Amino acid sequence: MLTTLALFAANFGVTPTQLVITLFLLDIAETFGAPAGVVGQVQTLSSAVAVVVALLTGMLTVRFRPRTLLIIGISSIGVSALGCFFSVNFGMLLVAYAFSGLGMAMAMPMNMTLVAELYPSERRTGVLGVINTGMTMGYLVGPPIVNYIAGIGGWRAPMVYYVLPITVISLLLVIRGVPKAKEQLVQRSGVGLLDGFRGVLKVRSAVWCLAAAAIMMFSWQFLALYSISFYRERFLISTGMASLVLLTMSVCTTLGNLVVGGAVRRYGRRRIAVVSSVICAVFLVGFAVVPSFWPSLAVRLLTGLAGPFAYTASSSLALEMVPSFRGVMMSLNSAAFQMGTSLGAAVGGAMLLSYSYEMVGVALGVFMFVPAFIYQFLIRDPESRGDDPATPAS
Repeated sequence: MLTTLALFAANFGVTPTQLVITLFLLDIAETFGAPAGVVGQVQTLSSAVAVVVALLTGMLTVRFRPRTLLIIGISSIGVSALGCFFSVNFGMLLVAYAFSGLGMAMAMPMNMTLVAELYPSERRTGVLGVINTGMTMGYLVGPPIVNYIAGIGGWRAPMVYYVLPITVISLLLVIRGVPKAKEQLVQRSGVGLLDGFRGVLKVRSAVWCLAAAAIMMFSWQFLALYSISFYRERFLISTGMASLVLLTMSVCTTLGNLVVGGAVRRYGRRRIAVVSSVICAVFLVGFAVVPSFWPSLAVRLLTGLAGPFAYTASSSLALEMVPSFRGVMMSLNSAAFQMGTSLGAAVGGAMLLSYSYEMVGVALGVFMFVPAFIYQFLIRDPESRGDDPATPAS
């Protein structure tokens, strides 16, 4: 129980910095005198850093324990919060926020790797759903607290009075709750730093999993980063109302994370990944084109409910693809997610400089159908094909 709580806390601890940036994107833009689309590029740089760090983490997993890398990742989030607080110009903010990408790139794949090492196979998807709830719970409990703190001290104040304490608590729980004795010793004699990459890349379904993850996040990032700004600009909702909207979105996402384990056990990971990707594609388009606030919000909430199904099912598939190099596979999976996130933030922000929210939402929503095609026709679930998932798929 303590181990699950610690892994849950680790995921909770990587989200608060992004929450502050998302909720106060327009305020930060005003502080530094830049358009919202330009300020949104802090996520682009953060995700680009995360891609590089995730690849590096993949190599380090054959030499260092996942628990150690997880601790380093969480600590980097605290560094990011302090840097954002003390930023005096936009360039400093870019550098400081990049440390959050570094932290997420190390913490999240190691968290999922530890799930595989500490839990039997029949429990892993359910545990993944529970610990992924940590990310959404950050958006559930965080907005009213962050909004209150920012109301007193501005958008910087939550960085030290909310993000930093959360980081410290998460770090202490991981140190106390993740047992060293039960971890698989990842250091292997005779295994080179690049052997893990070779082991993953020879499995065709594993490679398609990585491609689907990147494309999924490319489309999803527009919704995640710009939906609150869309409501504030298009429907002129207040910051307080925006925090309530973000909180409600988090409730839906939390519910999705809690029930995805049962759905996967009943219908299978690949089928859930396909169906949920299609639903997200349809709803992403609907969110942008519905002309009034409340119907648009209803569609956005349904998208938030379906998103965890796609994310958890795809992560569960990736986790089982190459058992001998799970740490490497999940680091590459994180790199794929972050690459998609980076490109989604960059392309979405660039398109918003020339096109409307509606046009961008439709374009990226249609693109969301691509991962559904990949999961349906190009990926095989290792548990359903009866052969060794670490061998090349025919």
